[in-house]
Amino acid sequence: MEGPLPEHARGLERVDHALDRRENQAGPVAVERMADRAASAAPVAPPAAPVAQAAAPQKSPLREEIEQALADDRLRKLYLHLAPAVQASFREAALRLAERIERMLASGKLDIHDLHEGITNWLRVIPNVNRWFLLQEAKVKTDAILVLQAKRTAARG
Repeated sequence: MEGPLPEHARGLERVDHALDRRENQAGPVAVERMADRAASAAPVAPPAAPVAQAAAPQKSPLREEIEQALADDRLRKLYLHLAPAVQASFREAALRLAERIERMLASGKLDIHDLHEGITNWLRVIPNVNRWFLLQEAKVKTDAILVLQAKRTAARG
């Protein structure tokens, strides 16, 4: 970034620095332990009968980019260890968040605090999630959405 940082960016920078220190202390083993705890803590419900779903509407290219920015390998591993009921609520929350982000980007009014809070609330659906992991993932995903916004702004000219 060039020039002085806005106040909210400096706050995110402080969070990023604290998370980097915490990550270096915890390491990747902590993520695996958290996934194991989430899998063991969530009761396994019997699989529900398949429900006929209406044909999914076509996703806009922007929505696909947003969903890709929100997804990563660590979350996929965690998602696979969740109970089916938790997976469904996590998926629903992700779709609502992606729709909300798409509206913000389309309007050109992206509120970073609102974005970060929305991502944090979405990740809180995961049971027994480590607070520092949650903040780190929210920061990474917020940055990914900001990069997406910068690309869109640059493409418009």
